[in-house]
Order: sequence, then structure tokens, then C-alpha cells
Amino acid sequence: MQTLDTFSLAVNMSAFGLDVLKEVLGWLIGLSISAGVLWFLAHRELLGRTFFGRITFSYLGLEEDGDSLQITIDTMLDKHLSDVWLNNRVLLRSIVSCAQSCTDDAPIVIPEAHHLYHVKSGIRHQISERYSDGLVDRALGFEIHKEELLVALCFSASKPDGVKKLRALVVRPDILQKVGTQQEAFEKANAKQLHLVKTIQAIHKRWQEEKDQKKDQLITKVRIYRRK
Repeated sequence: MQTLDTFSLAVNMSAFGLDVLKEVLGWLIGLSISAGVLWFLAHRELLGRTFFGRITFSYLGLEEDGDSLQITIDTMLDKHLSDVWLNNRVLLRSIVSCAQSCTDDAPIVIPEAHHLYHVKSGIRHQISERYSDGLVDRALGFEIHKEELLVALCFSASKPDGVKKLRALVVRPDILQKVGTQQEAFEKANAKQLHLVKTIQAIHKRWQEEKDQKKDQLITKVRIYRRK
């Protein structure tokens, strides 16, 4: 009887060991597949010189260069998409899909109408959280400088042969107006950044259309408050 009990225990332990081994192998295979998919996606983006997993917030400014004005582009923030839109997979897939439909002549990302509010809200929050700390200072009586900025979500490069990125381009309204209404002058002065100039002009055109034709507002207004 004791021999049978020992044999039965051994069989049960062996079966338990096989179950554990199957679980471990299944987990390892799943991990390997996930790693392979991530590597493939990253490698494909590098080969295609496109990046859909992140968003760069870039500030557009102007610098004097002799008798002309040079457009400058500087990084304010660089975030993973899920940090901006809080792991909303449906929304993230929609944003990437809209970005994929962009071209050099149509660089502005146009989200689906039911996603537009959430897209703009995520962009505004990223900037406001970092650059509107003066709101509390104003409430406490300090002198505050307030500025209104415009933000457009684009999928474009900063130069013709550059890497395409999902960008939230941040610009003052007066600068956008100046570049948009003086196209020839800025194209001539910024020949090496002609692609960027055309992107700004596309934003200006959309901004004007939104004001004149009351289209859905893609160009987001953000107010920032900083203590003087």
C-alpha cells in the first residue's frame, strides 16, 4: 500500500511539474512574441524615418538675421502618446491613423469629430500644467504676464529630408499671422527650412478658415500665466 501511495504521489508531482512547465513556457513564448512585435515596430519606424509612438511639443519663434527673419523651432516637451492621452487605446489608434493620412501638402492632423475635444484637451493640459503656474500667483496678488498661444497637431518634419514626427506646434498668433501673410519673404529667407515654412502656412490657412467659416477648431488656444 505504501508503495502505491508513493507511486501515486510521484505521478501527481510529475503532472504538477508538467503544468508548471507549460505555464512557464507559455509565458516565455508570449514575452518573446511581444518583444519581437515591439522590435519590429521600432525597427520599421526607424527605417521609414517616422515615429508614431511619441509626440514632440515644439515652439516656433522668429530670430533676426540681418534684414530677414529666421524661423526657429525648439523642443518644449517630448512625451509618449499614452502620457498625453492616458492610455486611451481607441483614441491613440485614431490619432495615429489620422497622422498616417497626412502628406507634405496636408500636414495637419484632423481627428475624427467625436475625438476632437479629447485630443485638444490632452494637448492643452500638457502645456498648462507646466507654464500656467502663475494662476495661483495672480490670485495672491502678484503681477502676472498672460500670453495666448496657438497649438496645431501636425505630422511633419522640420526639414525636407528630416524625420517625420507627430508634433504639437506651438506659436504666438502674431508670429503665425506674420509668416502666413508674408509667404514669399519667409520662403526666401528660410530656404533650408522651406518644409517648415509651408507647414506654418498650412496652419495659418486653417486658422483663418476656422475663424471665417466656423469650421471645427483644430487650432487649439492655450493661455499661460507666469509671474513677472
